[in-house]
Amino acid sequence: AWSYPEARLYALHRFSQVDLLDAAAKTPEGFSLDAAIAGGLAEFASEGQPILLELRCTNWAARYLAETPLAADQKMEPQEDGWMRLTATVNDTWQLHWWLLGQGAGVEVCKPKKLRKEIMGSIKQALDNYTNSPQKQTWP
Repeated sequence: AWSYPEARLYALHRFSQVDLLDAAAKTPEGFSLDAAIAGGLAEFASEGQPILLELRCTNWAARYLAETPLAADQKMEPQEDGWMRLTATVNDTWQLHWWLLGQGAGVEVCKPKKLRKEIMGSIKQALDNYTNSPQKQTWP
């Protein structure tokens, strides 16, 4: 990427075409990808110790998670109620919270209890936004 002295990040899924060059990639002196990630590159660093996540998932969420596991130690077990129980060791990051909230009714956080309470609090606040907002009277 031209002559930038620092490492650059690109959203590869946005590329529509690439050309392979004969020139070697330029790695900044002393650069370590592992150290950069651990230091928060692209906000992938852990916000604490890894946690053992336990979820209840609908079948559609479980199919997605079977194809795209959350972790190498992920396990899924069918439950009598038709849901799936998933366990995986993951880092407790804002991305995890954001992803869990984005799954809506497709997942339920069972453990750890602290994460369950945080997700419940966010969901309750979202519900409160819809039920107690002055805007609710102006919408059809």
